[in-house]
Amino acid sequence: MAQDKDFDLVKHFMFHLVTGGVMFLMAGAVSAGLELFADYLDEFRKLWLLAIVFHLVAIVILALDVGSLLFFLMIRTYRFVRDTWSMKDE
Repeated sequence: MAQDKDFDLVKHFMFHLVTGGVMFLMAGAVSAGLELFADYLDEFRKLWLLAIVFHLVAIVILALDVGSLLFFLMIRTYRFVRDTWSMKDE
């Protein structure tokens, strides 16, 4: 019975890690796409301001993405350890 609860905790933890990883990759792809588009706009002299804006937006998206991933991993790891530790007492 305890092994079923352990397996459910691990399964739930892994599901959250995979989901968070996929969301991280999607936001990273958006950031990379904006960077590529900003690099393309750098070739046009009249669009220099728009290229700078796209570079800044891409950097902000990437920074928020990495920060969110780290926060998500810390919270999920804490909850997994807490739940595992509380099951040890049962």
